Amino acid sequence: MRTPSIVLVLSLIACGETKPEDTDTGLDVQEPSGEDTDDTEDTNDTEDTDDTEDTDDTDTQDPDDVDQDGDGYSVNDGDCNDLDASLNLNDVDGDGQSTCAGDCNDSDETVFDGAEEICDGQSNDCQGSSSQPTGVPESEEDVDNDGYALCEDDCDDNNEFAYPGAAFNESASACMIDADGDGYGEDLGGTSSGGCCYTFELSDTYGDGWNGGMNIEVFADGSSVGSATVSTSAEANEVETTEVCISSSAAVEFVFNAGTYADEIEGTIYDIDGSVIGTLTGIGGYSSSEQSFEFSDGNSYVDGDAFYSTNAVCENEVAVTTSGTDCDDTDSAAYPGATEIWYNDVDNDCAGDVANDFDQDGDGQASDQYGGQDCDDTNTSVYTGAIEDPTDGLDNNCNGDIDEGFAIETITTGISYTDGQPLTIDVDFYGFVHIAYENNGDIEYVTNATGGWSSADIAPTNSNSDSGLHLKGQMDGLDRFHLSYVSTIGNDHDVNYMYVNTINGTWSGEDTITTAATGTLDSEFRLDMDVDSNNMPSIVWFDQLDDTPWLLDASSVNPLNGIESQLDDNCQFGACLGYTGSYISVAIDNSDTNHSIFFNNVVGQENQYNQVPNQSSNRTCNTNFLQPDVTSMFIEENGDGINNDVAIKPYTNRAGVAYMDGVTSDLMYGHNTTGGCGGWSYELVDSSNAGEFLSLVYNSDDHPYIAYYASQTADLKLAFYDGSSWVYEDVDTYGNIGKFVDMSIDNNDMIHMVYFDASTGSIKYATGQL
Repeated sequence: MRTPSIVLVLSLIACGETKPEDTDTGLDVQEPSGEDTDDTEDTNDTEDTDDTEDTDDTDTQDPDDVDQDGDGYSVNDGDCNDLDASLNLNDVDGDGQSTCAGDCNDSDETVFDGAEEICDGQSNDCQGSSSQPTGVPESEEDVDNDGYALCEDDCDDNNEFAYPGAAFNESASACMIDADGDGYGEDLGGTSSGGCCYTFELSDTYGDGWNGGMNIEVFADGSSVGSATVSTSAEANEVETTEVCISSSAAVEFVFNAGTYADEIEGTIYDIDGSVIGTLTGIGGYSSSEQSFEFSDGNSYVDGDAFYSTNAVCENEVAVTTSGTDCDDTDSAAYPGATEIWYNDVDNDCAGDVANDFDQDGDGQASDQYGGQDCDDTNTSVYTGAIEDPTDGLDNNCNGDIDEGFAIETITTGISYTDGQPLTIDVDFYGFVHIAYENNGDIEYVTNATGGWSSADIAPTNSNSDSGLHLKGQMDGLDRFHLSYVSTIGNDHDVNYMYVNTINGTWSGEDTITTAATGTLDSEFRLDMDVDSNNMPSIVWFDQLDDTPWLLDASSVNPLNGIESQLDDNCQFGACLGYTGSYISVAIDNSDTNHSIFFNNVVGQENQYNQVPNQSSNRTCNTNFLQPDVTSMFIEENGDGINNDVAIKPYTNRAGVAYMDGVTSDLMYGHNTTGGCGGWSYELVDSSNAGEFLSLVYNSDDHPYIAYYASQTADLKLAFYDGSSWVYEDVDTYGNIGKFVDMSIDNNDMIHMVYFDASTGSIKYATGQL
């Protein structure tokens, strides 16, 4: 740089005046026009003294040699703008470029003219707008102020609720919309396919659909993004348009996949900018191995050939939003796994079942509090039409009644029965059920006293006999299950007895009461049993050897002892006129009196009644069947009563009987109105061919229940007299159901039945009440 002129310095000294200290700019001082203000001090100088001196100064300083902006560089040093200190020759950030060379941010080595653009919120290549040289590129702006720009994978920079990790419960990185802030992304119903699309216009020249399987598949960066084909239903030369899109710039390739008659294909393919890439025309023969086409590049392509490849620049990129699982992104209480708030018409847990929002228990019916039919919407077993479980204390079928109907279980299968009453049931004081049944010549016993059905226990009957026909069982107060039954050895049919201790499972010995018949048992043969207050059994049977009914009133068991008495006699004055005592039944009242009803063939085929006091051999009624008042001991004087089952009303202590009219096949019911030998009243219960198998019990209100097999429909039914009329219930109706039914009632008036399912060869148990 140059030094100030010596002449100028000397001149200032000669003036003899001291000026305030100024910053030296390195330039000559320019005097203002007009009168020189220094004339007063410098009287010896003329008005143009300084001008003369400047004019004569040949060493004036060059302005371009001065660093006017103080950046260390002048114009002559190469400073591109000596009035702007930010523009200089320094390379502060070491990126190889000064601000004078185009570096718009010399404090950041990633920013300079021509730098590669990176996502950092600034213009790395210094190519911002003219009004904002360092302006942020559009893709790096955060328009919605959610903390993410488009280059940071913001799927919607106009939506502050859409950004990577918004749905943090679904993904920490995926860009999803979470408008309600519950951490789950909105279900958009799919994802965007992108912004750049190739268009295929294809047609079938024949229009016969025989180009099946032919397609053109598009690959972007090696992955298939879609394909174009012609539908098999297209008409001849009908052009079908297909778009296959890419979401961003990629290496694109088209691959030909031949069909059966690809030679019938013609079409045009358009680039992502709308220009024509080329046309194709199918060629070849009529087999899949010969199918090909000729592209507009003049080449022919066969199955599997890539016939077009390019590096596509997608200028219309559309960020793809990953679809979330939030079914309602306007409600923060609705998201997958949320606690369902019932009856608010909102699918809170996003299970897709908002229609069931009023069906909390999921049983298929809405709560009756919200217009539905479910009377308990917290219990899946309770709804209108449900099968009533008579043991759970609930109104399962929502009909207003609790525990009516019957629950059904299968005891065993693989059984085959034809006759002989091979099933029996009774309930103990605690409500536990005890069942015995014949199985292939053995008697098997099961109980639910342990909470479920026990394994079958085989009674220790005579191994040489087949036992279990005409089986009858009764519980006593000592937890013994008494069993009476018929055993067969050769041609002999014996009436036998034994019991099982239901607590410890021990069995008594087997006792033979009598030989009931030699030869085949008559189809009308029956036996029955009941237990008195002394826990002793009374057993009745029809003795085919003398064609009369007999009663054993036991006084001890193991061994079995007691008084036997004949309940009726078919002979008088040496003349035997027929038989009496078949279809026999017995029940013991509160005074331990035995009440028996049986069929009498001698006097007009009537069901006859008799009483025998406890431990007596004298029958109270009809001591002689020919006595004048004998008809008063008949239940239905002009009937034909068979299949009798007698029971005692617990409150009035009087006998009643259910029976079948052998002439009309009607189910009948009779009851004693006086307690004596006569006074019987009877009525029709069911006229639909019912009562071939039946059982009678009374509840604590003396109301009768009759379980019976309805032959006409092959169903098991229950008839109940409620005090004013008979009520009917279908207990089990699937298949041939209800033969050999036996019934008991517990202390809570709950009904228990065992019966045979002939359709499946199963023994079933039903419990419930009406």
